[in-house]
Amino acid sequence: TSVGNVDPDTGPLGPFTVQLNFTLENLGNVNVLNLSLTDDLNTVFGAGNYTVTSAPSLVTPPLSSTINLNAGFDGNTNQDLLAAGSNLDIGEVAVVRIEVEVTDPGAFLNTAVASGEGPGGTPTTDDSDNGNNPDTDGDGIPDEAGENDPTPINLDALRLTKAARSCADANCATVTDATGATVEPGQYIEYTVDAENLGDLPLSDVIVFDGIPTPSQFAAS
Repeated sequence: TSVGNVDPDTGPLGPFTVQLNFTLENLGNVNVLNLSLTDDLNTVFGAGNYTVTSAPSLVTPPLSSTINLNAGFDGNTNQDLLAAGSNLDIGEVAVVRIEVEVTDPGAFLNTAVASGEGPGGTPTTDDSDNGNNPDTDGDGIPDEAGENDPTPINLDALRLTKAARSCADANCATVTDATGATVEPGQYIEYTVDAENLGDLPLSDVIVFDGIPTPSQFAAS
């Protein structure tokens, strides 16, 4: 099992829309019956900090296996994305998707668990690995060291505020309008832009664009 393709759609303060794709692949030599795929979103995002906005959907169906989806999945009291009767034949792959709305920013780690049993009732289970490939070294054993890495979900929020005031001089020693709502010809407007990182991780390569309205021109910074 692997979890990948996390695409956060970030607003200035949240909420955030997170898309999770779960790749299931049968690497064994028998069919997997009574397949289950669980994800405890309370542990990931915190109780009350998320809502499942899109129920489990089958993005990539297997060729001949049966994947039944659990429309009642909520990541809390109902943590199985699959419904009863799901199975995955030898060598087949299925990709299941959900969308979650997360309220507050932060750095999160997600691990899903796939489990099932062989025709003789022998249980099998696998913790998810980050990415789209459950068996990154290709040896047919998906539960080795380095193949059970949690999927990072980094939701960082950047708050940008802007204030203006009108001044009689370039240094703004004399303020004519503290709100900047009124400015006379020949006067100056002083803008103050503040950027605040509300997330849990440093932000790099932050660029702030601010155009100069016509017919004004740039004076100083």
